[in-house]
Amino acid sequence: MRRYIVALLGAIAIGSVGMWINLIDGAVPIMTVNFLRVFLAAVLLAVIGGIFGKGIFKLNKKEASYYLILGLLIGTAMSMFNTAFLYLTIPQVYILDALFPFFVLVLGGHFLKDGIRASDIIALILGAIAIAVLNPMGFQTQAGVSLIFVEVVLYALMLVYMRKQGAEYTFKSTFWMFLFASLFLAPFPVIYGFGSLSTSWHWVALLGFGTGLGYICFNYALMRIKSQTMNIMLILGTTIFGFLTAVLVFKEVLATKFLIGSGLLLFAGVFLKYMRGFGKGRLAKIVYYAGSKKAKLLQRE
Repeated sequence: MRRYIVALLGAIAIGSVGMWINLIDGAVPIMTVNFLRVFLAAVLLAVIGGIFGKGIFKLNKKEASYYLILGLLIGTAMSMFNTAFLYLTIPQVYILDALFPFFVLVLGGHFLKDGIRASDIIALILGAIAIAVLNPMGFQTQAGVSLIFVEVVLYALMLVYMRKQGAEYTFKSTFWMFLFASLFLAPFPVIYGFGSLSTSWHWVALLGFGTGLGYICFNYALMRIKSQTMNIMLILGTTIFGFLTAVLVFKEVLATKFLIGSGLLLFAGVFLKYMRGFGKGRLAKIVYYAGSKKAKLLQRE
């Protein structure tokens, strides 16, 4: 039971990002916020790793190049995710972010030559219907929608790259990718300054340390539960908690059409992950290979 509670805490930590950014409310330039989020997360991971970890600060040349790429991808993706809250509501950002399993499916099929299951096709159709119902083109600004779509693609590329390298999330990899992300984003506080950090430092701290805590919980849970189960909990936990903060803290009113589209998209994402991890029978049967039929099928995502 403890592992599921920890996984839920991780989902809540990530699901609270929109709340903290809205509470900062522009007091600190968003590009500076982007840097502080990954930097403070790296600091927390360094402290915890220094106390409990073994060898997380050791790095060879091969690992450095790998973490450098991960840092660039996650730093850019997180920056776009954070910035999208300036243009869209919290629920809109989180529900569009829930598209990432579908992009992992498509990119994994192309780059990793994964087998496509009947259930994958059903999930893609359901996802397309959900997008039609949600109609992101009708959101208040297309800048925010564009940011989230690029963020989702980058995050999916990062996961596919990790799979291609045969790697998984570990405490060490998380620390180093946040550290490298901090280095990439370090020029922005110099360019944009820190704004009124003295009046909103507590929200910024909760954003950064909350991100670090979320990934610590994520790593802990991944060692103890199946990755597909963790993915399902993240999809549902982050999105639902984001919706709750919007309604309870900021008094947002969610339209019925939006709730129907959101529910359908979440169902499609969970169905996709569940069938990939636990599905049996005809729906779980591979119906198409994106490459050679001898291509190795990778079960974990």
